[in-house]
Amino acid sequence: MSEKINHQRCRFLGIAAMTIATTQHLSRFGCAIAFGGSGAPAKQN
Repeated sequence: MSEKINHQRCRFLGIAAMTIATTQHLSRFGCAIAFGGSGAPAKQN
């Protein structure tokens, strides 16, 4: 492999991968809130 590494492209792909991973994580978190109940904190006895 005598090709040069294109650092801008590598950085772009890294940012794109992180964006996708974050979006998936946040969408799961949002679903948990949406289906979690009233949104009010639980009362402690």
